[in-house]
Amino acid sequence: MEAAAAAGVQLGSLKPQIITQVEMAESRVLLACHDHARTSEFYLSWKCEPECHAYEKCQYELVIERMLQMQKICEAQEAKHHASG
Repeated sequence: MEAAAAAGVQLGSLKPQIITQVEMAESRVLLACHDHARTSEFYLSWKCEPECHAYEKCQYELVIERMLQMQKICEAQEAKHHASG
């Protein structure tokens, strides 16, 4: 956290978070059993491909965002190390 603050990088996603991963895990929400798809498609999971794709895309974007944040932190630490050494 200190390294992020020193690098001027704000941690966390820029997207609004409706429910946390912890809340989803505690509620045991499975990707294949999202409530909307379950009730509208009578448990036919292959009919929920757009929702599944949207979920996976969101997860991918969050990973990329975290990687970019980490890269900025590492670059700032490296620049600080070269400046002091």
